[in-house]
Amino acid sequence: MIAVSASEFEALETTSNDVSLVLYENTNMTGYGLGRSIAGGWVTVWNSNGYEAGHMRQRDDAEVIIPLSEFIDTAENREQVDQLLGNEADRTSSLRAGVLRYGNLADWFGWSHSIPDYRLVMDFNFEIEVDLPWYCFSSSWDGRIHYYLHLYESGGELKVSALGSSWHRESGGGVCRSKVSDELGESVPDGASTLEAEFAEEFSPLNTSLFDIEDAYLLPGDGIYDSYTEIENVRHEAALIVVAPTLANLIEAGN
Repeated sequence: MIAVSASEFEALETTSNDVSLVLYENTNMTGYGLGRSIAGGWVTVWNSNGYEAGHMRQRDDAEVIIPLSEFIDTAENREQVDQLLGNEADRTSSLRAGVLRYGNLADWFGWSHSIPDYRLVMDFNFEIEVDLPWYCFSSSWDGRIHYYLHLYESGGELKVSALGSSWHRESGGGVCRSKVSDELGESVPDGASTLEAEFAEEFSPLNTSLFDIEDAYLLPGDGIYDSYTEIENVRHEAALIVVAPTLANLIEAGN
Protein backbone atom coordinates (compact mmCIF):
# COMPACT_ATOMS: atom_id res chain seq x y z
CA MET A 1 0.00 0.00 0.00
CA ILE A 2 1.39 3.39 -1.00
CA ALA A 3 0.42 6.70 0.58
CA VAL A 4 0.80 9.80 -1.57
CA SER A 5 0.49 13.51 -1.04
CA ALA A 6 -2.26 15.37 -2.80
CA SER A 7 0.06 17.61 -4.79
CA GLU A 8 2.26 14.92 -6.29
CA PHE A 9 2.39 11.15 -6.38
CA GLU A 10 5.28 10.79 -4.00
CA ALA A 11 5.67 7.51 -2.11
CA LEU A 12 5.42 8.12 1.63
CA GLU A 13 4.88 4.68 3.06
CA THR A 14 4.39 1.07 2.01
CA THR A 15 2.75 -1.66 4.09
CA SER A 16 1.84 -5.29 3.65
CA ASN A 17 -1.54 -6.42 2.40
CA ASP A 18 -4.07 -6.36 5.25
CA VAL A 19 -7.71 -5.87 6.20
CA SER A 20 -9.07 -2.45 7.19
CA LEU A 21 -12.06 -2.29 9.51
CA VAL A 22 -13.92 0.93 10.33
CA LEU A 23 -16.35 1.02 13.26
CA TYR A 24 -18.81 3.90 13.62
CA GLU A 25 -20.58 5.29 16.67
CA ASN A 26 -23.84 5.71 14.73
CA THR A 27 -25.89 3.22 12.72
CA ASN A 28 -25.92 5.68 9.81
CA MET A 29 -22.10 5.51 9.66
CA THR A 30 -21.55 9.19 10.46
CA GLY A 31 -19.74 11.08 13.19
CA TYR A 32 -16.85 9.49 15.06
CA GLY A 33 -15.16 6.44 13.59
CA LEU A 34 -12.32 4.13 14.56
CA GLY A 35 -10.18 2.52 11.86
CA ARG A 36 -8.20 -0.63 12.55
CA SER A 37 -5.74 -2.60 10.46
CA ILE A 38 -5.43 -6.36 10.99
CA ALA A 39 -2.53 -7.85 9.07
CA GLY A 40 -2.90 -11.23 7.48
CA GLY A 41 -6.36 -12.13 8.79
CA TRP A 42 -10.11 -11.63 8.71
CA VAL A 43 -12.37 -9.90 11.18
CA THR A 44 -15.99 -10.07 12.27
CA VAL A 45 -17.97 -6.91 12.90
CA TRP A 46 -20.40 -6.77 15.81
CA ASN A 47 -22.06 -4.16 17.99
CA SER A 48 -20.00 -3.51 21.11
CA ASN A 49 -18.43 -0.74 23.17
CA GLY A 50 -20.88 1.83 21.87
CA TYR A 51 -20.20 1.20 18.18
CA GLU A 52 -23.28 0.56 16.09
CA ALA A 53 -22.07 -0.02 12.53
CA GLY A 54 -18.99 -1.00 10.58
CA HIS A 55 -17.47 -2.11 7.31
CA MET A 56 -14.24 -3.75 6.27
CA ARG A 57 -12.11 -3.96 3.17
CA GLN A 58 -9.32 -6.26 2.02
CA ARG A 59 -6.44 -3.94 1.12
CA ASP A 60 -4.09 -4.28 -1.85
CA ASP A 61 -0.32 -3.84 -1.72
CA ALA A 62 -0.50 -1.74 -4.90
CA GLU A 63 -2.89 0.84 -3.47
CA VAL A 64 -2.27 4.58 -3.82
CA ILE A 65 -3.93 6.70 -1.11
CA ILE A 66 -5.05 10.24 -1.94
CA PRO A 67 -6.27 12.33 1.04
CA LEU A 68 -9.26 14.15 -0.40
CA SER A 69 -9.50 17.21 1.85
CA GLU A 70 -5.86 18.03 1.16
CA PHE A 71 -6.35 17.31 -2.53
CA ILE A 72 -9.43 19.54 -2.80
CA ASP A 73 -8.72 22.41 -0.39
CA THR A 74 -6.63 24.47 -2.80
CA ALA A 75 -6.58 28.21 -3.42
CA GLU A 76 -8.14 27.67 -6.86
CA ASN A 77 -11.01 25.59 -5.50
CA ARG A 78 -11.64 27.98 -2.62
CA GLU A 79 -11.88 30.82 -5.13
CA GLN A 80 -14.30 28.75 -7.24
CA VAL A 81 -16.56 28.11 -4.25
CA ASP A 82 -16.43 31.76 -3.18
CA GLN A 83 -17.53 32.77 -6.67
CA LEU A 84 -20.46 30.34 -6.44
CA LEU A 85 -21.51 31.92 -3.14
CA GLY A 86 -21.24 35.42 -4.59
CA ASN A 87 -22.61 38.13 -2.33
CA GLU A 88 -25.16 35.85 -0.68
CA ALA A 89 -22.82 34.26 1.87
CA ASP A 90 -19.23 34.08 3.10
CA ARG A 91 -17.33 30.82 3.39
CA THR A 92 -15.97 30.48 6.96
CA SER A 93 -14.10 27.17 6.81
CA SER A 94 -11.72 25.18 4.66
CA LEU A 95 -13.08 22.88 1.95
CA ARG A 96 -13.65 19.41 3.36
CA ALA A 97 -14.26 16.04 1.74
CA GLY A 98 -15.66 13.16 3.75
CA VAL A 99 -17.86 10.16 3.02
CA LEU A 100 -21.38 8.94 3.64
CA ARG A 101 -23.07 5.68 2.80
CA TYR A 102 -25.35 6.04 -0.22
CA GLY A 103 -28.13 4.05 1.44
CA ASN A 104 -28.41 6.64 4.20
CA LEU A 105 -28.48 9.52 1.71
CA ALA A 106 -31.20 7.73 -0.25
CA ASP A 107 -33.28 7.36 2.92
CA TRP A 108 -32.80 11.01 3.92
CA PHE A 109 -33.53 12.55 0.52
CA GLY A 110 -35.69 9.90 -1.18
CA TRP A 111 -33.10 9.19 -3.88
CA SER A 112 -33.35 6.18 -6.21
CA HIS A 113 -30.08 6.18 -8.18
CA SER A 114 -28.68 2.88 -9.46
CA ILE A 115 -26.06 2.85 -6.71
CA PRO A 116 -25.69 0.06 -4.11
CA ASP A 117 -26.67 1.13 -0.58
CA TYR A 118 -23.26 0.13 0.79
CA ARG A 119 -21.32 2.37 -1.65
CA LEU A 120 -19.56 5.31 -0.02
CA VAL A 121 -20.27 8.72 -1.59
CA MET A 122 -18.04 11.78 -1.29
CA ASP A 123 -19.47 14.51 0.95
CA PHE A 124 -17.93 17.82 -0.13
CA ASN A 125 -18.81 20.47 2.46
CA PHE A 126 -17.89 23.81 4.00
CA GLU A 127 -19.29 26.28 6.52
CA ILE A 128 -20.91 29.58 5.61
CA GLU A 129 -22.18 32.75 7.23
CA VAL A 130 -25.04 34.84 5.87
CA ASP A 131 -25.15 38.45 7.12
CA LEU A 132 -28.63 39.57 8.09
CA PRO A 133 -30.29 43.00 8.40
CA TRP A 134 -31.24 44.38 11.80
CA TYR A 135 -34.92 43.44 11.57
CA CYS A 136 -34.04 39.73 11.61
CA PHE A 137 -33.08 40.10 15.30
CA SER A 138 -29.92 38.11 14.56
CA SER A 139 -26.71 39.34 13.00
CA SER A 140 -26.13 36.22 10.90
CA TRP A 141 -27.25 32.77 9.79
CA ASP A 142 -24.46 30.22 10.29
CA GLY A 143 -24.48 26.77 8.77
CA ARG A 144 -23.00 24.23 6.35
CA ILE A 145 -23.45 23.43 2.68
CA HIS A 146 -22.96 19.86 1.42
CA TYR A 147 -22.60 18.51 -2.11
CA TYR A 148 -22.76 14.74 -2.59
CA LEU A 149 -20.67 13.31 -5.41
CA HIS A 150 -20.51 9.76 -6.71
CA LEU A 151 -17.03 8.68 -7.84
CA TYR A 152 -17.17 5.67 -10.13
CA GLU A 153 -15.38 3.88 -12.96
CA SER A 154 -16.63 3.94 -16.54
CA GLY A 155 -14.64 2.90 -19.58
CA GLY A 156 -11.50 2.59 -17.47
CA GLU A 157 -11.72 6.20 -16.25
CA LEU A 158 -12.73 7.80 -12.97
CA LYS A 159 -16.01 9.70 -13.39
CA VAL A 160 -17.75 12.16 -11.09
CA SER A 161 -21.51 12.59 -10.80
CA ALA A 162 -23.18 15.17 -8.55
CA LEU A 163 -26.09 13.45 -6.81
CA GLY A 164 -27.50 16.38 -4.90
CA SER A 165 -26.92 18.94 -2.19
CA SER A 166 -28.16 20.05 1.22
CA TRP A 167 -27.65 22.79 3.79
CA HIS A 168 -27.92 22.79 7.57
CA ARG A 169 -28.32 25.64 10.04
CA GLU A 170 -25.91 25.70 12.96
CA SER A 171 -27.10 28.88 14.67
CA GLY A 172 -28.64 32.32 14.17
CA GLY A 173 -31.16 33.46 11.63
CA GLY A 174 -33.64 35.02 14.03
CA VAL A 175 -37.01 35.63 12.40
CA CYS A 176 -35.37 35.34 8.95
CA ARG A 177 -34.64 31.62 9.12
CA SER A 178 -37.30 30.74 6.57
CA LYS A 179 -36.18 33.48 4.20
CA VAL A 180 -32.57 32.25 4.29
CA SER A 181 -33.70 28.65 3.79
CA ASP A 182 -35.76 29.62 0.76
CA GLU A 183 -32.84 31.51 -0.78
CA LEU A 184 -30.42 28.63 -0.17
CA GLY A 185 -32.98 26.24 -1.62
CA GLU A 186 -32.85 28.16 -4.86
CA SER A 187 -29.11 28.85 -5.07
CA VAL A 188 -27.27 25.87 -3.54
CA PRO A 189 -28.40 23.21 -6.08
CA ASP A 190 -27.17 25.42 -8.93
CA GLY A 191 -23.56 24.82 -7.85
CA ALA A 192 -23.72 21.03 -8.29
CA SER A 193 -23.02 20.94 -12.04
CA THR A 194 -20.12 23.39 -11.69
CA LEU A 195 -18.51 21.32 -8.94
CA GLU A 196 -19.09 18.10 -10.88
CA ALA A 197 -17.11 19.47 -13.81
CA GLU A 198 -14.44 20.94 -11.51
CA PHE A 199 -13.81 17.67 -9.69
CA ALA A 200 -13.85 15.66 -12.91
CA GLU A 201 -10.95 17.84 -14.05
CA GLU A 202 -9.21 17.53 -10.67
CA PHE A 203 -9.23 13.73 -10.88
CA SER A 204 -8.42 13.50 -14.60
CA PRO A 205 -4.64 12.88 -14.01
CA LEU A 206 -5.65 9.49 -12.59
CA ASN A 207 -7.12 8.44 -15.93
CA THR A 208 -3.91 6.96 -17.29
CA SER A 209 -2.69 3.41 -17.83
CA LEU A 210 -0.71 3.73 -14.57
CA PHE A 211 -3.85 3.37 -12.45
CA ASP A 212 -6.45 0.61 -12.32
CA ILE A 213 -9.54 2.75 -11.73
CA GLU A 214 -11.87 -0.25 -11.76
CA ASP A 215 -10.78 -1.02 -8.19
CA ALA A 216 -10.97 2.57 -6.88
CA TYR A 217 -12.93 3.15 -3.67
CA LEU A 218 -13.34 5.59 -0.77
CA LEU A 219 -12.41 5.20 2.91
CA PRO A 220 -13.07 7.53 5.85
CA GLY A 221 -10.11 9.20 7.52
CA ASP A 222 -6.69 9.37 5.89
CA GLY A 223 -6.99 5.84 4.53
CA ILE A 224 -3.86 4.70 6.39
CA TYR A 225 -4.71 2.44 9.30
CA ASP A 226 -1.69 1.53 11.40
CA SER A 227 -3.08 -0.44 14.33
CA TYR A 228 -5.90 2.09 14.82
CA THR A 229 -6.86 5.55 13.65
CA GLU A 230 -9.38 7.84 15.33
CA ILE A 231 -11.64 9.71 12.90
CA GLU A 232 -13.40 12.62 14.58
CA ASN A 233 -15.96 13.09 11.81
CA VAL A 234 -16.16 10.91 8.71
CA ARG A 235 -17.91 13.77 6.88
CA HIS A 236 -14.78 15.92 7.23
CA GLU A 237 -12.02 13.52 6.19
CA ALA A 238 -11.78 10.76 3.60
CA ALA A 239 -9.32 9.23 1.15
CA LEU A 240 -9.64 8.03 -2.43
CA ILE A 241 -7.92 4.69 -2.93
CA VAL A 242 -6.74 3.63 -6.40
CA VAL A 243 -4.61 0.68 -7.45
CA ALA A 244 -1.38 1.27 -9.36
CA PRO A 245 0.39 -2.08 -9.90
CA THR A 246 3.04 -0.59 -12.21
CA LEU A 247 3.89 2.20 -9.78
CA ALA A 248 4.13 -0.26 -6.88
CA ASN A 249 6.50 -2.47 -8.88
CA LEU A 250 8.70 0.52 -9.76
CA ILE A 251 8.93 1.62 -6.12
CA GLU A 252 9.67 -1.92 -4.96
CA ALA A 253 12.39 -2.25 -7.59
CA GLY A 254 13.88 1.06 -6.45
CA ASN A 255 14.06 -0.17 -2.86
